[in-house]
Amino acid sequence: MATINNTTGSGRDGDLPNSRKHASGSQSSEAIHKEMDDLCLQVARMKKGVEKKNAIVRKLKEEIEEYKENLLEKQDKLDKSIEGLDKEKCQCEQYRNWWLNEIQFTKLLFNKVPEPNADWDLVRASQSHYLGRF
Repeated sequence: MATINNTTGSGRDGDLPNSRKHASGSQSSEAIHKEMDDLCLQVARMKKGVEKKNAIVRKLKEEIEEYKENLLEKQDKLDKSIEGLDKEKCQCEQYRNWWLNEIQFTKLLFNKVPEPNADWDLVRASQSHYLGRF
């Protein structure tokens, strides 16, 4: 037999550093197999955990995409509403300007009437209609 000389072993034939005798070697082998089985179970549990987490991530990604689509639809509706509101504001401004022009014209007419007291009822009705009460 070959002799293995090492600093930690006894120097006997077949002794390896930190090796155990045959009886304890079989216990060590059983412990190693048990540890391997435990590690395999642990790996399987971890894989299941990762699969669950991946499923959750996929579901969240789908929800995010759904929310994005919903947001885009709402943004489109909002843009259309703002566009309609801008058109209404423009029409309102045109109407306002027309009324301001009418009021200005009425004021000019009132200033050109030689004697407003002569037809006071007409003047008062026009003023109350266009300018409000004095």
